[in-house]
Amino acid sequence: MKRDSSDLSISKIYIFLLIVGIAGTFLLLIYPRLNLRVATSPDNSDLINQALRESVPLIKSVWLNPVSHVDSTKCALPKNVGTAYLECNPEGWQCVWDNIDQVKLVLGGNTYHIKASRELEFVKRQVQGVQQITGYLGEIEIVELNKKQKIFLSRTCHEVYLPERTYAYGEVKDLRDPGILWDNAGRKLFIDKFYVSEREVVEWRNYLGQNSETKNPWKPAKLKKSEQEDFCQFHGKNVLMAHFFDATQMTPLDQKMKFPDLVIRPDTPWQRDYNRTFLSESKNPDYRLNPRDCSLAEVKGCSESFFMTDSVSWSGVAFGLGFEEERFYNPIDADLDLKKSSRFELASSAWHKLGRRGTSVEDGSYSFRCFREIL
Repeated sequence: MKRDSSDLSISKIYIFLLIVGIAGTFLLLIYPRLNLRVATSPDNSDLINQALRESVPLIKSVWLNPVSHVDSTKCALPKNVGTAYLECNPEGWQCVWDNIDQVKLVLGGNTYHIKASRELEFVKRQVQGVQQITGYLGEIEIVELNKKQKIFLSRTCHEVYLPERTYAYGEVKDLRDPGILWDNAGRKLFIDKFYVSEREVVEWRNYLGQNSETKNPWKPAKLKKSEQEDFCQFHGKNVLMAHFFDATQMTPLDQKMKFPDLVIRPDTPWQRDYNRTFLSESKNPDYRLNPRDCSLAEVKGCSESFFMTDSVSWSGVAFGLGFEEERFYNPIDADLDLKKSSRFELASSAWHKLGRRGTSVEDGSYSFRCFREIL
């Protein structure tokens, strides 16, 4: 494995995703309407192509960060749902265009106006290197140029790249025990930042011709093992593995040393020493949970919240402890496939430590997330 080339590889893979994903919006699918009438003079053609290229960052911004274009209060989100829910989401896209109608593009001293279709069509595509990618088809219009253009919006903005380095798996009884170590040198792994939502599952089922709906699209979807596998595979992914999850949550002691011989496992994503956390302090019967505690690890007694980012780890992946029971695929210890740390356990519960897992109930339905590997 060529470990000393990982920095260059990271740069290359981000550039690749930028091309096949959001920044390549207009290059992925280019087929204007048959009844479109645009002058064919070279000058006008060049102007249209230039306008389309220059509009990419603007459209990308609307897709990736809707609340930078519209007040989130206009998007009808409950107070316990974070604005991250709107990112790379047809609901966020529609909220923007329902409220601003058009955006301005300044090109060569002239101002052009871009409109977009409110409704997006969920599609599945084949992309070289990524194998399968799902996203949405829409349409934009550059008003002054009378140009309509189909666009493809990918749904990869909630995927987090797992840096190439040595990681630890599970627990050890003695800090001097190296336990199971592994590395992902030469591998391009992208982990879902949040749980798979009910909206995503409804979208998937409806695409397959099943009649499905939900009143709470931001809630984590709970599926059986076989359903989780089918969902992830449909999107060109796999159910998240237990040791990958540990890697996203266990903050490296020295991030500059990528392939150490020993990895010290932290107890929580935000504090290495469990005894210095509210989880330990809560063993005192007089301790009372506060909003900060619940934002880090939603445990029993906390109000439910969704798509909040306060709990993200060093890698950018959320919900390391607390929140939902989460099922993984565990190729190392097959029976230890369930993160028991959740909102169903008291803060003082022994389950609230990284790497500590139990066994899922056969045919039980659990929250989950996926990962993608680019080969």
